[in-house]
Amino acid sequence: MGCGGSARAERQRLRATDLRKRILLVAGLVILLAAPGCVGIKHERASRSWPKPISAAEMKQFDGVFSNRSVDPRTGQPSDQSEELFDFLTGRGHSHGERGTQVAVRSSPDGSAMHVSLLDQRLVEIDSANLQRGADFDLLGGFLSLHGPFSGLHAGSGNIGAGIENHSARLFVSATDDLLGRWSGSEAGLLFYFFPFVSITKGWMLWPKLSERTPK
Repeated sequence: MGCGGSARAERQRLRATDLRKRILLVAGLVILLAAPGCVGIKHERASRSWPKPISAAEMKQFDGVFSNRSVDPRTGQPSDQSEELFDFLTGRGHSHGERGTQVAVRSSPDGSAMHVSLLDQRLVEIDSANLQRGADFDLLGGFLSLHGPFSGLHAGSGNIGAGIENHSARLFVSATDDLLGRWSGSEAGLLFYFFPFVSITKGWMLWPKLSERTPK
């Protein structure tokens, strides 16, 4: 089988895996909703003033230097308390405090990898990550689906209860070349192994583009 056939097979495998996860999650939600319990829904829509997402066909459309902090919908400016682009892309935190102000994204010529650099105000790199297509992200449906350590379907238990959760993170290119992030999470379980609960959270982030060129 050629490279094209392998890519198609991999896409079909990912879709099948995603479908199985969704079926399991929906089944769990239906079971829990059938019993008395607690349901929490938090849906933060994108601000009407934000640019709209467009369908991306190539990895290079995500290249550039962007604000590390997302825009506060109320003030229209990046906030020190808002989501960090570096963390959103890599699925990990860092210990650089407020030094990381910008993020440079540079894709490989063949679109198989993406180098992400966390920069300070002088454009000096203070952290970085190399993300691989298929393992860390996929470009499907016109957006990047990020496979961070907390993404996907997980089951767990502890002192306060047990349940299942499903998280997804997607990155879009906007009509103004900024980056838009969409995060969603669903949880269902038994609090103290007795009280059923369901929690659904969705939100949008906007990271303005600062420069076309990325540091070498």
